[in-house]
Amino acid sequence: PKPMQTYFVPLPEADIFSSTFKVINTGARAPIMSITAIAISIDDSIVWYDHWEDGYDADTVTRQASTRVWGDGNASNGCAPGVSPCNNSNDRLEAGQSIILENWVDLPRNKNVIRFDAGDRIQSSYPIA
Repeated sequence: PKPMQTYFVPLPEADIFSSTFKVINTGARAPIMSITAIAISIDDSIVWYDHWEDGYDADTVTRQASTRVWGDGNASNGCAPGVSPCNNSNDRLEAGQSIILENWVDLPRNKNVIRFDAGDRIQSSYPIA
């Protein structure tokens, strides 16, 4: 299947840090915790998660090693975080499932370190939120 929706994770961590955290607390220091949640609306959805750090994939067939594909029944390209064990039969997404992506992001941002963060592209075969 091909993606029917495309999203980009908004609000770069450096911008949030300087325009919000530093305003609220001048003593705030990096790193910053980045949290993104994806809600699955339809059984057997497929989600393509494409990191900005190594450039976006030209299409969903020709993928870079950092791109994850969740829900396609092929564990070799990743299972959604929290799925254990990651095997082909468990690489399935169900309506109502939430995918939570969280990690610390150092500032200034080093694009040689791949993180779940602002600028990443999320595509899906069915509607997600």
